[in-house]
Amino acid sequence: MRPFHLQLEGFMAFRDATEIDLSHCDIFVLTGPTGAGKSSLLDAISFALYGETPRIGPKELKKLIYQDIENPRNTARVSLSFRHQQQDYRILRQLSESGQRVELESRKSPDAPWETHTVGKVSEFKQLMPRLLGLDFKAFSRVLMLPQGGFDHFLKQDGAKERRALLLHLAQLDIYEAIQAQADLARRKAEQEQSHLKGQLSGLGEISAEGLQALQNSLQTAEQNLQSLEAAAAHRAEALSRAENLWQDLQALQALEAEQAELAAQTDAISALEHRIAAGQALRELGADFRQWRSLQTRQQQWQQESTSLASAAQELQATQMALKDAQDALATALNTLPEQEARLQQLQHLQPELTRWQRLQQTLQQQTQALSQTEASQQQIQQDIAAQQQQLAQAQTELERLDSTASQLQLDAERLDLLHHVGPDLKLLQVEKMPQAAALSQEATQLQAEIQQQTAQQAQLAEQQQAQEQLYRQARQQAVAAADTLENLQRQSQADALRQHLQQHPDQPCPVCLQPVTEPPAVAAAAAADLSAASAALKAARAAEATAQQQLESSRQALAVQASESRQSAQQLASLQSKREQLNSEIAQRSAALRQALQLSAGDALPDWAEIKAEFSRLRAQRAQVRQIEAQLQQQREQLLLAESALALARQHSQTQQERKQELTAQLQQTRTEHRALQQDLVALLGQTADFATAQQQQLQQLRTQTQQLRQQQAELAERQQTLQQAQIQHQSEADSLQRQGQQIQHELDGLIQALTSACQDLGYADIGAAEADLPTAESLQSWQAEVRAHHSQQVSLLQQLQQLQARIGTQQLSESELASLRQQVQADQTQLQQLNTDIALLQRDLAQARQKQQQSLEWRETLADVEHDLGLYQRIYHDLGSRQLPDFLAKRILERVISSGSQELERLSQGRYRFELDAQEELVILDAWNAHEPRSVKTLSGGESFLASLALALALNSWLAGGIQLDSLFIDEGFGTLDAESLEQATGVIENLQLSGKCVGIITHIPELAERFEHRLQVSKSDLGARVAWQ
Repeated sequence: MRPFHLQLEGFMAFRDATEIDLSHCDIFVLTGPTGAGKSSLLDAISFALYGETPRIGPKELKKLIYQDIENPRNTARVSLSFRHQQQDYRILRQLSESGQRVELESRKSPDAPWETHTVGKVSEFKQLMPRLLGLDFKAFSRVLMLPQGGFDHFLKQDGAKERRALLLHLAQLDIYEAIQAQADLARRKAEQEQSHLKGQLSGLGEISAEGLQALQNSLQTAEQNLQSLEAAAAHRAEALSRAENLWQDLQALQALEAEQAELAAQTDAISALEHRIAAGQALRELGADFRQWRSLQTRQQQWQQESTSLASAAQELQATQMALKDAQDALATALNTLPEQEARLQQLQHLQPELTRWQRLQQTLQQQTQALSQTEASQQQIQQDIAAQQQQLAQAQTELERLDSTASQLQLDAERLDLLHHVGPDLKLLQVEKMPQAAALSQEATQLQAEIQQQTAQQAQLAEQQQAQEQLYRQARQQAVAAADTLENLQRQSQADALRQHLQQHPDQPCPVCLQPVTEPPAVAAAAAADLSAASAALKAARAAEATAQQQLESSRQALAVQASESRQSAQQLASLQSKREQLNSEIAQRSAALRQALQLSAGDALPDWAEIKAEFSRLRAQRAQVRQIEAQLQQQREQLLLAESALALARQHSQTQQERKQELTAQLQQTRTEHRALQQDLVALLGQTADFATAQQQQLQQLRTQTQQLRQQQAELAERQQTLQQAQIQHQSEADSLQRQGQQIQHELDGLIQALTSACQDLGYADIGAAEADLPTAESLQSWQAEVRAHHSQQVSLLQQLQQLQARIGTQQLSESELASLRQQVQADQTQLQQLNTDIALLQRDLAQARQKQQQSLEWRETLADVEHDLGLYQRIYHDLGSRQLPDFLAKRILERVISSGSQELERLSQGRYRFELDAQEELVILDAWNAHEPRSVKTLSGGESFLASLALALALNSWLAGGIQLDSLFIDEGFGTLDAESLEQATGVIENLQLSGKCVGIITHIPELAERFEHRLQVSKSDLGARVAWQ
């Protein structure tokens, strides 16, 4: 992982957006004053990759957001671009009060566009980045980044267990634990499958070859019986089929004979229907005459109706002629007054110009009156505005004088306000955060020292208890050995007595021990069975006492080891607390000195309280805001005063103009009124009205024109009505003549047709035309009768043919119902026997198939069981081999030895051959000091400079060793160089400079100018009231 671009905004000391290009740097230095924000840049890299920092941790991330009294930020953003395994990545992480948001982009080459790699929850990225880089956050802070105040974690604070776990994780050897877990899972699954297969085989039972052969023989016999029965059943089924066919023919013959008798009974009805068909066909031939007769009768009725209507129309024409004569007489009387009306109409038309002039004068008089009223109202409003503007002008002058007086009374200390703006955040950080933290660390260290003293006393007490337990265990051990020796002697004596007794009982046999002949058997001693039992019980009691003493001794040792471990942990915690407290006190002193210098305080003066500074700052800021507000009000009042003076002068000028306009309008109005009165007197004399002359003239004109037009229209309408009446009389006479001829023609045709139809109907036997027409059948009825006759004849012919065929097929054959039933019973019995036999064969076939399947299943399960047992043995060996942890422990120890060896070489070079690393019996790191005869020395006794050199050596060793498996192209070191003397600093600088040859990107934070000047790329970090700033030097 090699970073090449960093961008941050609102993050820790950096308020505004800041970009840093690292693509051209192999080694770069971050330098600047204390508290400028140098460590914030390395924190930004750590936060972008893992979402936490070594200094803040994962829980108080909101402290990473930039804080300021006046302009705080709500969001922190960090974007880190880095190259890893020949591919570029860019991770964007955003932190706010509501939570985090993270996004990862990637590209194949620097020229390719960025593509979204992963967008998801923050919890998902906690697993993604360790998989991508091969390092979790803890390993990253031990190998790639040595944070300020935490560079010695791997050296001092991590115990043997933590170092072992870290190395296993970095070497990816924790895969053996995963393999063991998988092997255990597979082992348990194989055991379950083994038990299941054995149970299946036990439930399956044994399948013998004799049993299979017996089933095959039974099946063959049953199949032979089935063939014989099927042949006999087929013969009987064929005989039954022939009998069934004969029985059906006999039944059909009886049915046909009955149907033939029924058709014979219908012969008379069919003959009557044939006679009716003949009569109907004759009537259907007269159908056209019947329709013509009905049509002529209808026409005759219509002719009679039209004749009646024509007579009524003649009466209406006569009445219309009399009304037209009366209207012509009235019109002649009205036309006599027409010349007088036309003369009046011309007189009214010549009056139009005078009316137009009167309307124009009326409108002019109204406009002049309105204009005069508006001028008078405007002049009054102007006078009121002048009075109001004079009052406003006086008020503005009074307010301006008041504001001038208030501004002169206020005095603002701008320099003091600017000073408090710059020192306020640092003073708040010092008194609200840093000093309480230092006090808490001191209190915690005091408590921890008391605990260590108590643990030391308890450890000494446990050591004394362990010595006492060891003495008790040695005594119990000696007693058990003595009891065992006593029991062994008694057992040998008992065996010798048994041998003597055997020799006395068998004097002629050789000795069973040496196989030599015995001439004189030895004497038998007295029996010692009671002694042997007592010795055995004493040995058992002694061994129980020994086991109890050993258990108590082991418990004492474990308690002492636990107490020793707790003491070491407490000592480590105390050292860490003291280191943090020293660093915090140093930072407090530096910040206090900087604040005293800024506030121009002497060394003995106490810093002001943050609450007082905050109150003073708020008061000065409020005073500055008040001054700015009064100045703005002064400017506004001056502008308003100028506007009021201008408006007053303009209003007075406008008032003079309105007065002159009023006089002019008054003269014009008098002249218009005189001319208007003279014209009005003339129009009253002509129209007979005193007002609205135009409407009166128009109404009279319209009335005369309407009367004249109505007379002309009545004259034209009467002429048109006279002409229409004459035409209607001519048309009526023509229609009457035509209607008379039509009546004569209809009567002539109707008389001839009635005579012919009457003669034809009488020939068919009908008395008159109406009776014959009533009996006239429809075409559908006639067709239905004909179809019924044809169906009867066709049915007779078909029935006769069927009878002949059945009689020919039956011949002389006879069959009774009892004979047919007997045949059916025989065939049914055959079917029952066949069904039972087929069932037996199916059962035999099923049993035989199941037996063969069981035999095949047994073979398959036994083969599977053999494979499962083979796999089970393999999984058990893997589980037990890895479960003992011998292989992981061996590999972890070899890796640690290799890292320690490489770290020793780095440390010897840094310390000029003085120091080396070594592991003691408890696998704890110790230092071998060549200046002290290579005596082991605990790493916790190292000074600050020695701890930094040792930690740097281990970090370089880890970085170098991991580069073989994980691509590590970076190393970041935060401070620590200030604890080195000049010679050690030179050695450390040389080692770091040599890292350029490996192509790594190395970042160093230091406030030592001499160290920073040794490197070409220096990034100066400075602080201001707008946040931290960076610039390349």
